[in-house]
Order: sequence, then structure tokens, then C-alpha cells
Amino acid sequence: MQKTAGFSRADDPTRKPPGKAVVVVIDPQPPVRQSIAGPLAGYYRILEFASVEAAAARTPSGPAALLVGEHALRADAAAALATLRRTPAFKGAPIIACLPRGNGPINDWIPASAVDGKIELPFRYGDIAILVARLGKTAFQKEWAQLPARPRQALRKTLAAYHGMAELIANDAPLDYRAVTDACAPVLSVVKQADHGYIFDALTLVDDLIYVHSLRVSTMLAMFGFTIGLNDDELLTLACGGLMFDIGKTLLPYALLHKPGSLTAAEWELVREHVDLGQRYVGRRSNGPSGIQIMVGQHHERLDGSGYPGQLGGDKLNDLARMAAIVDVFAALTEERPYRPAFSVPDAFDILAGTMSGQFDQGLLSTFRQMLQGPSP
Repeated sequence: MQKTAGFSRADDPTRKPPGKAVVVVIDPQPPVRQSIAGPLAGYYRILEFASVEAAAARTPSGPAALLVGEHALRADAAAALATLRRTPAFKGAPIIACLPRGNGPINDWIPASAVDGKIELPFRYGDIAILVARLGKTAFQKEWAQLPARPRQALRKTLAAYHGMAELIANDAPLDYRAVTDACAPVLSVVKQADHGYIFDALTLVDDLIYVHSLRVSTMLAMFGFTIGLNDDELLTLACGGLMFDIGKTLLPYALLHKPGSLTAAEWELVREHVDLGQRYVGRRSNGPSGIQIMVGQHHERLDGSGYPGQLGGDKLNDLARMAAIVDVFAALTEERPYRPAFSVPDAFDILAGTMSGQFDQGLLSTFRQMLQGPSP
């Protein structure tokens, strides 16, 4: 992977994205396969099979993980697992048993030592993606291993921290803010060494939409703050806030966040709830600085008062909220979505400075644009 100067070719919408890692889902019942595959559809290329034998015969080598439903194991779990273990194409791929929630007999048939992981159906958002990422040797992890130390550390630590936050908020457990700051500190080091191109390029290999967006925002906010001369504590607040600001989305339905078409009015209202969900959690469960709470709660507010949830505007928005709003929308525009391709960097800035100009601080936007594109000719 080659480092790029300035901003990254990762934001070129004409750049062909790398292929997704493969996850194999095995169960004879289509509804069970769908319940397993659904939460992973945005992250991986899914291959579904009705039997272990069919999967062993038809799967290409090197899948990221094997997700096996209870009905594929019910008749003879030991034989099914032995078939998977001895299949050359599956060498090194973790086997995850996907079991019904509760203490059914299937749990007794499969001792923990027989599989690499267990997970209960139905899944909460991101549960299985987190488990696969931890157990699997996915393509993006192999690519990351080739990166220089600073960006490699930033990527690995922020991914672990983000997955950790998702688990904590799902269980309403206290957030360890120190773990977040430890994860974001390498981002500052990368930004100061102008190595951010490695991060942007490496994120094109990852299909976790919320994590990718959050780390891009985190990195660009750190770049933004560094450009305008903020101190290290302020830069760390920006980086941590960027990583955390969309954490409420991990509590929303997967299908809602990855819907390929337009959202209905009711669906938009559900999506907007992520701000309140995140703000309530961070407010109650974090010992972090107030700046992070501001970014979590106000990144969808707009200068003209048209944002949400509080319709704040003008002097009610401090610079953290204004910077977060600019970077969030810019990052979203330059990322591919299920319902549209990515905008180019120039087109994204034209939108922010054109049809959306009243919503953003144009002085800060001009500084951000010069940071990424250089002075206007």
C-alpha cells in the first residue's frame, strides 16, 4: 500500500474498492441463514450453504469465518465440525456456532473447545461483526500488518476501542474514557507526521460503515485542529469526539442504517434518535470532557437552526460543534452509501459551500477546504 500526499485517493469515487472478505453461513433452514447473514451483509461477501458438505465442496479458500447454525450441527456436531476442520479451503478460518438464545440442548452438544466462538440468535447490532473481526484473519487485517507502525497502531487500537464501545453501550455499561483516549492518541501522532493518507487508504478495505465513517471524521478533525493550532488536549478531544459521535447508531436496526433506498419519514425519525441515544449514554456513562458530549449531541445541529435534535444555531453552537458538523457531512458525502456513489472531494465542497452554505460556518469551511485542497487558484 502506497502512502499518498495531502488528502487520499481513498476519496476518489472512481477508485475501484477492494473485494470484500468472504464469510460462509451454513444451515439447512433459509430463515436461519438469513438471520445469521443479515447483520454481516454490509461488511462481508456472504456465501450461504444448506450443509457442511456443500460448503466444503464449493467455497473458495480463505474465508474470514465459518458461521454454522444449530440445524447444521444437530444430527452430528462432532462429524460436522471435523469436516470443516479438515477442509483445506477452511484452514485458519474460525468456526462460530450460531445458537438459539437461551440454554437449549444444542449448547451442551458443542463444548467451547470444539469451536472458536459461540453467539446467540437473534444478534444485536454489530455483535457478530465484532466476533468475526476478533477471531478472523480478514483481508484488511492482513493489509494493515504491512503498514508503518504509527498508522497500523492507530487503526488497530481505534477498531478495538470502537468495538468495545459498541459492546458497552449495548449493555449500558460504563465507558472507559481512558481506553478511548489511548486508542486515539496514535491518530494524533499520525496526523502530526502527515501520515494520514495511510489511514484513509486502509479504511477502503473495511466494510464496517459506522467505524469507517467515525475514524475518517476523527482523523480529519485532528487534522483540522492541528491546522488551526489547537493544543494536544484539544486535538485529543476532537479525535475522541469524532470516534464516538455516532456511537448511538450501534443501537439502531442494521437494516435501517443499510437500507439501499430512500428512508421514509418514520425511518428518518428513528435514525435521528441516534443523537439522543449517544448523548444520554455519554452523559451518564462517561468521565470524558464536556467537549465530547457537545460533539455527540450537536454534530447534526446547523448554523441556521435547521438541524436536530435541538434546532440550535448561531451563537449557541461553539467551534467544536461547527467543526464536527462540517467534517461529518464532508465525510459522509465522500463515502459510498448503499443508495448512492461517493461524491468527489471538489463536488462535496461545492455542496457545502453552495446549496448548504447557510448551515455551516463558512470561515471554518474555507480553512478546512484549504487544508485538504490547498489555496484556491
